[in-house]
Amino acid sequence: MGEDCSCYKERIRHEFDRACILAINGEAANYFKALDRYGKRETSFSELSEVQLGELYTVDEYSVENFFFQVLEYDIEVKDPKIAMALEKLTERKRNVILLYFFMDMNDVEIAKSMNLVRSTVCEHRKRSLEILKEILKEAETADG
Repeated sequence: MGEDCSCYKERIRHEFDRACILAINGEAANYFKALDRYGKRETSFSELSEVQLGELYTVDEYSVENFFFQVLEYDIEVKDPKIAMALEKLTERKRNVILLYFFMDMNDVEIAKSMNLVRSTVCEHRKRSLEILKEILKEAETADG
């Protein structure tokens, strides 16, 4: 009777071992299938193009580094320091016309109404201001280069 018991215990142990092996093999198969599925959907960073890599990050911009101009009731932010310095060299009226036209997307009629000017005056200010800005930026470029 002792032999039957030990034989029975050994058979149970073998059945348990077999069940464990099947479970582990099943989990391994599921793991490799999942890896295969992920591999089909995922791409390594080294395989991405420069454009795709560029879409994966952002750069924080802080307004402390930018320049602000007060025009009528608007606070207009200028991010480029060279343009900001050139704008500061213009007269206030010419600067306001440029800022409203290019940064606030206002047309000559809207600028004329808000600044109590004639539309043709606004147009002349804008044209002359652009010429002056072009000269200032050229001078700054030659001084830097």
